[in-house]
Amino acid sequence: MDFLLQEAVIGDDNVRALQMTINNPQQQCRELMTLLHTSDHPQAFIQLYLAIKDDSHLQWLAEHIDKFNDQSGDLCTYYRKV
Repeated sequence: MDFLLQEAVIGDDNVRALQMTINNPQQQCRELMTLLHTSDHPQAFIQLYLAIKDDSHLQWLAEHIDKFNDQSGDLCTYYRKV
């Protein structure tokens, strides 16, 4: 979440709200996805992907996204140019 805050994808209020759901990871994930979906940041999900890729605990998720990306075209490269 710190990376998303640093990149101005989410704000301080969003981080505080997400921290209130720390005991319920499923709810926290749901709320984060909603925040990203409603964000005005044009690269919200790209920034999330970059944050996941840098987190060693989420390497499996980054690999899964990369595998999907390989099958459907290089979406991240496309959206980075936008």
